[in-house]
Amino acid sequence: MYQRRHPTPARRRDASASADPEARDGFASAAKLYSGGAGVPAIAGGTMAQFADRLPEKHRAAAWAQAYDNYTLLWSRMEALKGAPQ
Repeated sequence: MYQRRHPTPARRRDASASADPEARDGFASAAKLYSGGAGVPAIAGGTMAQFADRLPEKHRAAAWAQAYDNYTLLWSRMEALKGAPQ
């Protein structure tokens, strides 16, 4: 995702165009392996929140929705820990 938004001058345009689907596939794979910890939602949600407005217009709504979904998972994890003994 970072390489897609900040390509180096030497990168070919067609190679950088494939970075968005590759990044989404990576996040999808991580979500399948999600075991209930905070790592995957924090990274995926934070990345989408950081880069959503920099994506092409047609991908922005989906990126913001993914960020929201991941932060919702984090919030639910934190709520579950609220009553846990310290």
